[in-house]
Amino acid sequence: MISVIIPTYNAAGPIEECLKSLVSQKTKAMEIILVDSSSTDETLKKAERYADRILKIPQGRRPAIARNRGAEVAAGDLFIFVDSDVVLRRDSIEKAISSLAEYNLDAISGVYSDDAPRSNFLSELQNLILIYRFSHPKKDAGLLNSAFCAIKKEVFNKAGGFDERMVYYEDIELGHRLFNVGCRLRLDPSLRVTHLKRFCFKSLINDYFKKSLSSGQYRKRGFLNKLKIDGVPLSIKIAGVSSFAIFATLPFVTIKPVLPLSSLIIYTLFLLPVLGFLCKRRGLLFSAASYCVLFFVFLASFLGLAYGF
Repeated sequence: MISVIIPTYNAAGPIEECLKSLVSQKTKAMEIILVDSSSTDETLKKAERYADRILKIPQGRRPAIARNRGAEVAAGDLFIFVDSDVVLRRDSIEKAISSLAEYNLDAISGVYSDDAPRSNFLSELQNLILIYRFSHPKKDAGLLNSAFCAIKKEVFNKAGGFDERMVYYEDIELGHRLFNVGCRLRLDPSLRVTHLKRFCFKSLINDYFKKSLSSGQYRKRGFLNKLKIDGVPLSIKIAGVSSFAIFATLPFVTIKPVLPLSSLIIYTLFLLPVLGFLCKRRGLLFSAASYCVLFFVFLASFLGLAYGF
C-alpha cells in the first residue's frame, strides 16, 4: 500500500486540483493523508471529498512537522510526499514506483514542468529556474524534492524523518542524510509535475530572500555545514555574488566605472547558460526580461544569505 502525505495551510485555491490528480492516478492502492496547520479558509471543506484521513495540527507549524505527523499514522510501506499546490500527471505515481524498482532506489523525486496553467511571466520564470537547477545534478547525486517524492517507509523512519527545526530546505537536508548513509536517491527530470503557485514581483523577491535568510541561519547553526550538494549550479552562485557586486559598486560609477562594469560583465557571462536555457524554452524576449528580473532575485538571495550569517 502507498501513503500519500500532503501538508496544507490555507491552500483552498490549489488543493482541489491537487487531490483530483491523486484520485485519478492509475495506481489505486493508496491512502491520502492531509495534514493541515489550522487553515482559516476552505481548504478542509474542499479536501473532505478526497482525503482518506485529515489531521489537524496547530497553526504555524512547519511543513517538516506536518509531513512527519502524516508519516506517523501512515499505513503504507511507501510514502509519497506531495505539496498542496502541485498537480500530478495520471501516471506520476506509477512511474515513480516503477523507477524505484527498476533502479533499486530508496527514494525518487520529480521536478516542476513548464506548462503551468494560468501562469504569468514571473511564475513561469520561477518554474523554469527550478527546472534548470534540478536538471543539472547527477541523477543519483542525493537531492530530494518534497514537492513530489517517493521514499520507502523503512528508509524514512530509520533516518528519523524531516528535521523539524527547519522552515525551508528540509527536503535537501533529509536527502543529504540519506545519501550519506548509503541510500540511493534519484532526481528524475522526466518525472514532471505541474506547479500552480503564482508569483508577483514582491512575493518572488520575498520568497528568495526568506529562503536565503534561512539558509544562512542554518549554516550558522551548523544544520547545513556538511552539505556538499545543494542543487544550485556554480554559474548561478557566481551570478548571485556578481549582482551584489554591481549593487555595491554603483555609487562609484562616476569615479571608477570599471568596478560596476566588470561586475556586470561577470554577471552576464555566468548567467549566459541560464539565459540560453530560457531562450530555448520561451524565446529571446522572455530571456531578455529574465536577465533584468534575475538581477533582483539574485541580489535578494545574496542579501538574505549574508543577513542570515
